[in-house]
Amino acid sequence: MQKTGLADKDAQARLLEQRCKDEESKYNSACERAAMLEGELSELRREAYRHAVLSARCGILGVDLCWRLAPEDPGGVRPPARHRHTALSLPAAAACAPGGHLGPGDCMLVFGGCSAEDWLSDLWMLSLAEDEKGDVCEPECLWVPPSRISGDPPQPRKDHAATIAGSRTLVIIGGFDGQKELCDVFAAHIALSGPAEVEGRRPQGWEVHWRRPEPVTGTPPGRSQHTACFDSASGTVFVFGGYSSAHGGLLNDLWAYSPESRQWWLPEATGTPPCRRRGHFSAVVGRRLYTGLGVGADGCHLLDLHCLDLESWHWRLLPAAGMAPEPRRQAAVEVVRERWIVVHGGFSGSGFCFDAFALDTATEIWSRLEISGAPGTAPAGRANHSLVRIGSRLVVFGGYGVTGELSGTYLIENAAITEREDRGLCLDRPQRRAAPAEGFPARRRAPAAAQRHQGAQVQAPRGAREGRQDTVGAPCVPGPSLQPRPQGLPPRGGRVPRPPRGRLPRGGAGREAARGRGAPEGARRLSARGGGAEGGGGRAPV
Repeated sequence: MQKTGLADKDAQARLLEQRCKDEESKYNSACERAAMLEGELSELRREAYRHAVLSARCGILGVDLCWRLAPEDPGGVRPPARHRHTALSLPAAAACAPGGHLGPGDCMLVFGGCSAEDWLSDLWMLSLAEDEKGDVCEPECLWVPPSRISGDPPQPRKDHAATIAGSRTLVIIGGFDGQKELCDVFAAHIALSGPAEVEGRRPQGWEVHWRRPEPVTGTPPGRSQHTACFDSASGTVFVFGGYSSAHGGLLNDLWAYSPESRQWWLPEATGTPPCRRRGHFSAVVGRRLYTGLGVGADGCHLLDLHCLDLESWHWRLLPAAGMAPEPRRQAAVEVVRERWIVVHGGFSGSGFCFDAFALDTATEIWSRLEISGAPGTAPAGRANHSLVRIGSRLVVFGGYGVTGELSGTYLIENAAITEREDRGLCLDRPQRRAAPAEGFPARRRAPAAAQRHQGAQVQAPRGAREGRQDTVGAPCVPGPSLQPRPQGLPPRGGRVPRPPRGRLPRGGAGREAARGRGAPEGARRLSARGGGAEGGGGRAPV
């Protein structure tokens, strides 16, 4: 009987011990689940904040724009100051993974350019590490170099052109390598890897694989200070203008390139094309290609703006309506919400600009952006820099000014999502007040930062033109849908750009310029000393 009682007690003890372990396991699981839910809630709050910014009628260009000097990651790595580089926004779908630091917003890729006396071929990724503080997201610049580089990378260069073709592919075209203008094409495929430790954080690591696709047709003349932009509806990269010492100097030819078929061709277009130029900008918005500014053959800086309809293939000159920027070259440009073309900085011939303008492609009217900021938060006048959208902000990086190469990363952001969102853009807009869009909510609860910025004074940029400028808080007029067609479908009208018969180049000097191979992976820099043509190192930095 005694042994049976002891056995029963032992069984009960083991049962209680097992129950304790089960309860402890359930508790630990509940804690893990709670932590996971807390993290998801934090991400949802940040995403809701970004959505509130982007879903405002003017999105990033909403009310009360302000400058901010983004704090650098303490002790973190960062790229050297540079100019004449390229920088592009990598879409969030390509830049982030579940649980990765580089989500859920976009990030920025920076390639090449000049730094002091060196030309570069490095590739960097920038994300904004947002710490949740109430309703305000405080960004911190987090630079991440690739954890692995493979393939055939390009040699160091400046004054090249770049565009994002697809979700994860960066395309580099042309540029100047210190000896000649190039016409080669490089494609960088961005892939995510394991997380990387950076000062206690775990940003998503990434790898890059470089390819040098050989064209199946002839290539355009080598060039620098040109533009390249991608039309997602047709899967085509358009290259316009630039400088070529081997082909008479300035150019105004329009070339089309298919990354998929590796074909180059000259589209046939009607109308009067833009004049020869370099240091201009080009941007695809919907089914239209815009190009303007730059410097012409006579050395005069240009203000004209041209539009090519990618369905009818007809060039037309747009009137300089509204408050247009003064003539300039090497300005930084970004497209916002498939409607606005934002222009910042540049060189006017007499000085460096630091004002900003926006072209509304729905109305084809220019407006000057009013951006406030405390002393030291706004960038100095500069050219050969970059303006890139990351999430709900515009990022200004690099460039060249009166003091030489410029460092620091500056943000253009909404000071607040104001309670009265029908005020629209904070612009000098010489036009009548339009009626608000139907069904648009008149009021929305503002973040905590709104109350701190409601009384902020808006200062006009020093580089703006003199004269009477009436600031009208008019709402934006909703324009027609400019969303691109899904990948793989023909554009509206059924016309896909194809190589016209008899217009394909058959090699020549352009093909010869493309035969040089890229530098090995270890050769990251090339001395910029030595002269060259107009695009070379012996010229002024702008």
